Amino acid sequence: MKKDHDSHLNEDQLIQALVDSTAVPHSVQRHLAACPRCQAEQHRLEAALTRLGHMAKALSPSPTRSISLSVNHSPRRLWQKALVAALAAAVLVLFVSYGPVRREVQLAALNQEMDRDEQFLMEVTALSEDPLPEFWQAMALISDVGFDNAFMDFLVPSSREDVVSKNKEDAPC
Repeated sequence: MKKDHDSHLNEDQLIQALVDSTAVPHSVQRHLAACPRCQAEQHRLEAALTRLGHMAKALSPSPTRSISLSVNHSPRRLWQKALVAALAAAVLVLFVSYGPVRREVQLAALNQEMDRDEQFLMEVTALSEDPLPEFWQAMALISDVGFDNAFMDFLVPSSREDVVSKNKEDAPC
């Protein structure tokens, strides 16, 4: 409803006066008490809202079971709630305290893995510098094995000679 030349209350003011008359300003309360037109409009709104409430009640399904709020709290019920709250707090404390321990374990495992990787890289570097195993290195250091040049020529033939082998008469085969 609009105000006629700002002399009557609008619909929002009327509804607010219906819902909680103490929340509206005193000037609105005085106007509503003195103005028959605004009173009639307020009664019309009140009747419409009452009809709406009755229609809602009539058209809404009835609850299948009754709803009741228990005000009485037995000591056993309170004790159970306290126990559940204490258990929840204990679980929370365990999760919070387990986090740093788990991180330390993960860091220790990561450090071990990094140490193994570093040792592996050192072995690879050593093999790239000298790939001969220690046993063969010791064999290579022995210089006087008793092999003469003829034996070495037999093992590794000279590329200058075209003859690969000779028969008993020293004739090339």
